[in-house]
Amino acid sequence: MDYESMSDVLDFLYTRKGSYNNTDYKLDGVRSLFERLGIDSLETTLIHVAGTNGKGSTCAILESIYRLAGYSTGLCTSPHLIRIGERIQFNRREISDDDFVRLFNIINQVVNALESENSYNKISFFEYEIAIALLYFKEKKPDVVILEVGLGGRLDATNATRTDISVITTISFDHEDILGETISSIAKEKAGIIRNGNKVVIGENLPNEALDSIKKIADEKSATLVIAQDSLAMDLIPRYQNHNAKIAYRVAKELISKLNVSEKQIIDGILTFKWEARWQIFNLGKNKIVIDGAHNEAGAAVLADEITSTYGTNKPIVIFTSNYTSRASKMLKILASISLKIYLTRSMSDLCLSQDELVKCFPTNTNCEYKFITLDKAVNFISSNLSQNIVVTGSLYLAGDIMKRIYDMDSKLIKI
Repeated sequence: MDYESMSDVLDFLYTRKGSYNNTDYKLDGVRSLFERLGIDSLETTLIHVAGTNGKGSTCAILESIYRLAGYSTGLCTSPHLIRIGERIQFNRREISDDDFVRLFNIINQVVNALESENSYNKISFFEYEIAIALLYFKEKKPDVVILEVGLGGRLDATNATRTDISVITTISFDHEDILGETISSIAKEKAGIIRNGNKVVIGENLPNEALDSIKKIADEKSATLVIAQDSLAMDLIPRYQNHNAKIAYRVAKELISKLNVSEKQIIDGILTFKWEARWQIFNLGKNKIVIDGAHNEAGAAVLADEITSTYGTNKPIVIFTSNYTSRASKMLKILASISLKIYLTRSMSDLCLSQDELVKCFPTNTNCEYKFITLDKAVNFISSNLSQNIVVTGSLYLAGDIMKRIYDMDSKLIKI
């Protein structure tokens, strides 16, 4: 049975939400799916990007570099903020609903056959998404595809296809229930994207135990390890993007033989890239609202540094939610120290913590006040306070919910 509309497809895909465990899960079903679709080895340069934080921004910077240099680009990232088409882009334009539905139906026929042969071959929401993206890029034939890992790396659906270079941006604690409870185990899962004989570019200043794990796997696979330590004068982009810019710069340099770009083209791509919900500033009336998708302790630390650098002693009001109690507790401890007040709220996601769970995560040893408000009240607060600095953070789901309502609120919104 073919699905006729995007809403029908999404209704089905949301029944396939779920994750894996790293003990008995295998990519056999995904590999079989990709092989039957002919997308396990695309005839293009493919950059594979993993990491705890910064991988989406690094992907966006690389896409900007190559598109501005005249190459056609495929970009696959997750999650989306407002529309699922954001996840799959050709030359920075989202896949159309018609193409998404058409490709889903092609893939679904193959999935049905696979699953009837072996019930273990159950394909998840994310695995469908990656299949749609790769099949779309097979049709569009971009010169380069930048593919962001969804979770981990070794067992991620993006790891079931050929790649030309692997990238690991950062390693910190996140998804410990799946990736392991130590930095070493998390690094090992992410280093699973390293391929035999390929190059792997990693961010500088990784924890020693992460670096040791990555070096060991690189050695086992005879892969060349490159640390992105280039000194770039990136005064025109936010400081927190310098780390990601250095990585993208190094990747572009390492791929010169495949994708020839000049120094100027690399720098121009870095200076002009756009990536929503990463210290994104909205002008709403006289008010400025920052939306940032930081969603773990390491992200909160970088965000807090940017807030302090930008606002000094003029502390902002923070609107916050999270999907995990462990993340929320660590993030709120950091954010409480640089916030005038924190409004806890809930996103539209089913994964979001409840009011009681969020309140329990708020630190007790702080002078920062907090209050729980509904999402609607949070939006009303944003629209009615025209002189107060506001930062929305904690979850990309919340970022998307707020952004959609801001766009609906002011069709003439100026973004900077």
